[in-house]
Amino acid sequence: MPDDRQNVVPFQQDAGFFARRALKKQKDGLFQQAVVLLRRAMEAAPEHQEYLLDMAEIYSEMGCPIESNRCLARLMRRPDAPSVCWFGMACNLFAMGNVQGAQAAALNYLERAPEGDYSAQAADMITAIHQAQSLHRPEKRGELRLYRRDERAASLLNRDRASAALRLFQGRFAPDTPNQRALYAFALGEAGRKADAAREARLALSRGRLSDEARVNALQALILAGENQRALALVDAMNEKELEPYEQRRVLDALFALRPTAALQPRLSQALRLSPFDRALLHAQAALYYNEGDAESALVWWRHMLEINPQDPVAALCVQAVTGDAPPARPIPLRLALPEALEAAQRRAIDSAEGDALLAACRWALLGGLSPADGAVYRAVDRLAGLDDEQSETLLREALLEPMLTPPVKLAARDALIRRGAKEPFLVIGRDALEPASSERAGAAVSRALKACVAALSAVDGALLPAFLEKWSAALPRLEGRGYACVLGCGLALLNRLAVENDMPPEETIRRLGLSRRYLTHYERKLNRLTGGQAHEMHRL
Repeated sequence: MPDDRQNVVPFQQDAGFFARRALKKQKDGLFQQAVVLLRRAMEAAPEHQEYLLDMAEIYSEMGCPIESNRCLARLMRRPDAPSVCWFGMACNLFAMGNVQGAQAAALNYLERAPEGDYSAQAADMITAIHQAQSLHRPEKRGELRLYRRDERAASLLNRDRASAALRLFQGRFAPDTPNQRALYAFALGEAGRKADAAREARLALSRGRLSDEARVNALQALILAGENQRALALVDAMNEKELEPYEQRRVLDALFALRPTAALQPRLSQALRLSPFDRALLHAQAALYYNEGDAESALVWWRHMLEINPQDPVAALCVQAVTGDAPPARPIPLRLALPEALEAAQRRAIDSAEGDALLAACRWALLGGLSPADGAVYRAVDRLAGLDDEQSETLLREALLEPMLTPPVKLAARDALIRRGAKEPFLVIGRDALEPASSERAGAAVSRALKACVAALSAVDGALLPAFLEKWSAALPRLEGRGYACVLGCGLALLNRLAVENDMPPEETIRRLGLSRRYLTHYERKLNRLTGGQAHEMHRL
């Protein structure tokens, strides 16, 4: 007789039952079902931190690093939070392209668990990032200056500061190469100078081969300038070669600003095959169906979004509107945004609503894809600052993790948490950084010096990073309060000593660090004085 015991469903469906089923779904690659089941386990046992860690891991496997980071941030608020949370956040930030944030999170993990299960992987990640950055960085001073200018301009554009980005291209730093012209064209388009943006984009495209990143910059400039036919022709030319998923996604984001075209659906389907749980892509697919008159299919896709995140502000409001008495007028935008009438209602709710309606409107303003320069974002933070419930505090903390929000918005959210008396740490994640804003953390000089020492260590031997951080932590109490130059010098002296302990010839260490023997000797003595001989004890160990 066949054994059907494995198909028997237990009468007692407790948290453990849902968690076991979720992990089985995860193993089978059924991630969306796993998330739903694990959420039920967490509802039954909200204090069980392992379930939250499992949820973060599943989200990471799904390609939803923002949702994963939210789970990890909730765990990090607990006094007994496992150190692996920092490594998980490092992996998520690396997947999002936030390499500096990934480095900072990996360093935090190594500080807390220098001999942890993932210490070797964290050290490898930091070293690989430094090596990759050095490979792409030009050696000639003039080229390096322009390289840094372009990095700075791209960072400003990501923070909606197009005017500041344009100022970087003035005078002797005017764009010269086609790649620079493409970035300049994008900045002009973001600043509203349409004719100039179109001219520079055409110039860039006509002068030789562009990198994929530069071609997407030129594409965005053309769309911002209103040259839609030329933009679509460029997309067709780009599709003749295989684009990286990140550039493919940037192309789609640019096209979402146009009215729907027949050519968009195949590209969207291809992107969804690569990233089936991507929030912006799921919304675009729902919007395409709705604009074609198929509201039922649109609801299927919006409900997919709600299975991944039941509080997704755009999907929740769209489902509520489409199933209500006054469905939105067509067409609705493909980009991750609300239809015009719904958006206006949420803006009014931020100013006048209370309770759940206010929370929903604030969640849309902070996490729904609204431009961070929009005044509704700051009004939402002000309203949340005046509340005292756990939901509003969680929403402010999530705003600190949202990659699309600018530093001023995050600063306002953090100030709101402080005024409410919320407990630290406040994790602030930006495009270029991760800051555990806690009073227990070292000062700015120590943080800067540590980053510089880690960069120098990658040139010596990246495998020494865990041991260096252990010795750095031992010496840190005597270094806090000192100036940056002093802390950096002592850190480099500590690094040099560690390399010598690991049988690297002193001359080779000095050569790789690019420092003089006199400099290292001076700070070796200073380190000994500050630590009261503890450095010698570490040396003997």
